[in-house]
Amino acid sequence: RAVRAADRALKGAWREITPAARGRLLLKLAQVIEAAKEELAQLSAALDALVAVTPDARDAFDNRDARFIGVAGAMGHSRVTAALSAAGSCLVVGTRLPLLARMGLEARLLDMPVVSLGREASFLTSDRHHHLACELRSGLRMLAGAIRDCGAKPRVEHHIAAGAVSPTGPSATFDSVVALHAVERAFDDESIVLVDAGNTGAHAVHHLRAPRHGRWLLATGMAGMGYAFGAAVGAAIASRRRCWVIAGDGAFFMHGLEIHTA
Repeated sequence: RAVRAADRALKGAWREITPAARGRLLLKLAQVIEAAKEELAQLSAALDALVAVTPDARDAFDNRDARFIGVAGAMGHSRVTAALSAAGSCLVVGTRLPLLARMGLEARLLDMPVVSLGREASFLTSDRHHHLACELRSGLRMLAGAIRDCGAKPRVEHHIAAGAVSPTGPSATFDSVVALHAVERAFDDESIVLVDAGNTGAHAVHHLRAPRHGRWLLATGMAGMGYAFGAAVGAAIASRRRCWVIAGDGAFFMHGLEIHTA
């Protein structure tokens, strides 16, 4: 079914769009997501809410904020599962919760009140779910304003055990986690991180924090192994920022020499 849907999409309006126009469209989408970060941070502060992100949205919320608890879904953190189990309700912002983002959380999400904001409702629905179709920034502002108008800040007690969502201290063993933390320390706040497909990418999603004011680009279902090399070249040309590719040896053997060509 997914293959048929992709075939219809590629033979439809997308096929009539020039490569340059496709790039502008994807860039615009990224700008919309980035533009809503401030509103999301303000709303989470107003609610005193814990925040988890989907694998492809690590840059949607400051990974160093005290309310950040990690990544949801198959590549995510146990703290997210614990937080959801203890929560009375859940606010879903800007995602339809595709499989990789909701894996392991479905039963709890179906059993609790969920409010979602965005253009389209979540793929996961029940009679306890309510969707507010809206432009993301305006929807977040509306909710934050309604909370402020109430005049009382919600009283929230967080009982979530500490978890490994940020780099640990020095280690006597050099492994992939230590390597990823070393790479993270080399990021500047404006860096663009492009995470490739495969096990290396999944490992990066779990262990690597997004730059504070940078971008995090991960194609969970839209690109094959090796996509990040060409994408990094394009991102560097377009943004003039330092770009980092996180990829395994298989991805490099497929398309890594695009860096040499550039």
